[in-house]
Amino acid sequence: MSYITALQAKPAAATPVDLYTCPFNVALVSSTLIICNQAGADTFRIVVSPNGAGTAAEMYIAYDTAISANNFAEVTIGITLTRGDVIRVYSTLGNCSFSLFGKEIPQ
Repeated sequence: MSYITALQAKPAAATPVDLYTCPFNVALVSSTLIICNQAGADTFRIVVSPNGAGTAAEMYIAYDTAISANNFAEVTIGITLTRGDVIRVYSTLGNCSFSLFGKEIPQ
């Protein structure tokens, strides 16, 4: 079992980015995503995309969730991701950074 702790991104305003793609022969379990707002009030989105599919409405686990200025939020992703699944993040104004922590288990 390995721990992931260095997956971080600070997307430009209104630009979704792939934060994590689950590798071959691994499952990601017990993951936590920390969102840190480094400026004025903002909103964020989190998508879990099965097998790297394009973003669709049913894939959001957070959508335009408000986060106050200079604050943070913690989101536990209580699902298991497998090969090719992607976690995508987005910040409306580009004020937020995202850090993913979790455990990868060989399959």
